[in-house]
Amino acid sequence: MNVSENIIQYLADYGVEHIFTVSGGGSIFLNDALGKSNRIKYICCHHEQAVAMAAESYARMKKTLGVSIVTTGPGGTNAITGIAGAWMDSVPTLTISGQVFLEQTIKDTNLRQLGIQEINIVDIVKPITKYAVMVERPEDVIYEIQKAIYIANDGRPGPTWVDIPANIQNSSIKSSEFKVFQKNKSNNTDQEFISSKVIDNVIRAIKKAKRPLIYAGRGIQIANAEETFLNFVRKTGIPFVTSWNASELVASDHPLCVGRPGMFGQRHANFIIQNSDL
Repeated sequence: MNVSENIIQYLADYGVEHIFTVSGGGSIFLNDALGKSNRIKYICCHHEQAVAMAAESYARMKKTLGVSIVTTGPGGTNAITGIAGAWMDSVPTLTISGQVFLEQTIKDTNLRQLGIQEINIVDIVKPITKYAVMVERPEDVIYEIQKAIYIANDGRPGPTWVDIPANIQNSSIKSSEFKVFQKNKSNNTDQEFISSKVIDNVIRAIKKAKRPLIYAGRGIQIANAEETFLNFVRKTGIPFVTSWNASELVASDHPLCVGRPGMFGQRHANFIIQNSDL
C-alpha cells in the first residue's frame, strides 16, 4: 500500500464515512486511493470553496469531524473562505491538500514558485487553523493526520490542515513503519480553566442584578451542555437570547427565550439586551 491508501484506511478506521473533494493533479494519489475505497463515500464538488463549506456543514449536522481533500495551489487557496468560517465558528474539520513534489517546493530559495501550481499553503492558513503542517517524510504522515484530528477536536474545536507532497502521497511504506501520535498533557491546545473565585463572582453578580439576561452561544452545543443549560434557566428563571450560531439551541417558543439579537436578529431582542443590567 502507498501512503495515500494508508491515509484513507486510517480515516475509515477512525470512523470517517464521507469526504468532500475536487480532484486535481497535486492530490491525484489521494483521490485515487479515495476512489478505490469501499468504506468511505466521496462527494465531488464543483469548487474547493464548496468543498470546505460542505465539510464544515457536515461536521455541524453530524457532530463529527468534517474531512476534505483538495489539490495544490488554487485548490488550497480556493478553500480558505470555508476554512475561515470553520475557524470563527469553532467547527472541527481536517483538510488534506496535495502539494508538488517535495524537491519542487520553494523552501529557502527566495523564489515565489518552483513547482507547478505550488504555493506555501501552510503559512497562509496557519492564522485560521488550530494546526497546519506540510509532511516531509512518509513515516510521519499517519502521525500528522492523527495529531491534526486530535487538535481539531480538543478543547475549543476548529479546522486543521495537512499538506502532503505528491511523491510522499505515492511512497510505498509498511504500516509498521508509520510513527504514531501519542496524546499527552503537552498536546492540549486549550488549558484555560474557570476558577472557583470566578464562579463565586458570577453568582454574586446574578444575585445582585435586577434584569439579568443570558446570551447563549454555540459553546453550549460544543460542550454538549444543552440539558445543563436548560436546567439552569429553569431553576433561575433568567431569560436568554441566542446567538446566530445557536439559534437551534432551543425552540423559539420556549417561555424564557426572548429572541436572537444582532443586525439579522429581532428588534425586541436587541432592546432587551440594551436594558439588561447583567
